[in-house]
Parts: sequence; C-alpha cells; structure tokens
Amino acid sequence: MVIGVEMGEYIKAMEFSSFFLLACGAVVRKSDALAGLEMAVKRCVFWLKMVLADMFYRLKFTDAFAFGAEHLISQYPGMWMISYADQVIIGGQPSKDAIGNLLYTSSVGTHTSVVYLNKQPGDGGITVSQFIWEHRSQRPNSYSYPIACPLCHHIHSWQNIPAQPAAAGIPFILKCKTVLEGGQRCTGTWSIPARPESSHVDNPYVGSWRKM
Repeated sequence: MVIGVEMGEYIKAMEFSSFFLLACGAVVRKSDALAGLEMAVKRCVFWLKMVLADMFYRLKFTDAFAFGAEHLISQYPGMWMISYADQVIIGGQPSKDAIGNLLYTSSVGTHTSVVYLNKQPGDGGITVSQFIWEHRSQRPNSYSYPIACPLCHHIHSWQNIPAQPAAAGIPFILKCKTVLEGGQRCTGTWSIPARPESSHVDNPYVGSWRKM
C-alpha cells in the first residue's frame, strides 16, 4: 500500500478505524466463530508504512461489522459501507451514534442481519450488537421466506400474511393459495418462526428540512 504524505497525516490523526467482514454468514451465526471475530477486533493492529514519509502508523480496530446472510450478496454491505463512510469518516459522526440512521437509510436489512462490534475506550472491552430487520409482509418476525411455493413452484402464491401474529411476533404458517388442475388447492406451506428476543431500534433525530 502506498499512501501519500497528506493521507498519512490524516490517518495519524484518526481516532478510530473500522473493519468490514464480507464472508459467509456462518461467521455470525455460529457462536464460536463470532467469539473469534470479537477476539480479532480486540487484538488486531494494522501497521501502515508511509512510504513517502518513511514512517509507520498504527491503526487499531475500534469498530467492526459482519453480516449474517447465508449467501451474502455483496451489493448490500457495499451500500452500507458507502453510507458509513459518508456519515462517519467524512461527516465525523461517532459510529455508535450513526448506527440507527444507517439501519433506516439502507436496504441492507432486506437481505441480511448486521452485527456491530464496538471497542470500548479505556478497558478495550467489546460490545457486540446484532440488528435484524422486520417487515410485516416482506420479512415477518425478521425471517425471509421463498418467493415460490416449494411444492407447486408457483411464485407469489402465499396467502396474505396474518396481521395479528406478525405484529405480535408469534410463529405462524404460510399457506399456498394456488389452485391446481382439477380444482384442488396446493397443500404447500412454509413455517415462520417466532420473532427472536430483541428490542426496537429507534430512528434517531437527524435534522429536518425547511422551505424558504
């Protein structure tokens, strides 16, 4: 890596550095793998050689992000990283204060959960937070479901998602509404588990528009 003098001075003055893990979601879903990631964030140090300045600068991770989708599509974390860079690196907003706004202004939740690891100042301890997106029809109880019935393979064949169970977070079963040849209804189903134990993430106040 070759970095100019101006960038070297900028890096030297940074109070934080961030790590984004774009890998299989098992790193997040398996407790031992997540514990390993936590330890890596706690211990990891980057040495950057400033070639033009003939100096070394050291960066320690203060924040790390991982994504829990089983088959991760890089487009979604990529957009998250761009928004993060705009708000935190360029805008100067502390990362822990930007999380709520980042969650609400990106579409990452339609595809994957987000794990945020933040190193605490002083003792160097790590706080680990996992965020999941819930939508009554698109991701009920924070779970996705197939676009097509696994039995008859018709797309968009599910009956309307029941409003009360989805709002309460209790488990329910989606039923296929396809009518087959002979007038019989497809018996295909898909189970939606109960909502994981979690708390609501508020959309933080980030300013308002005014018209002159």
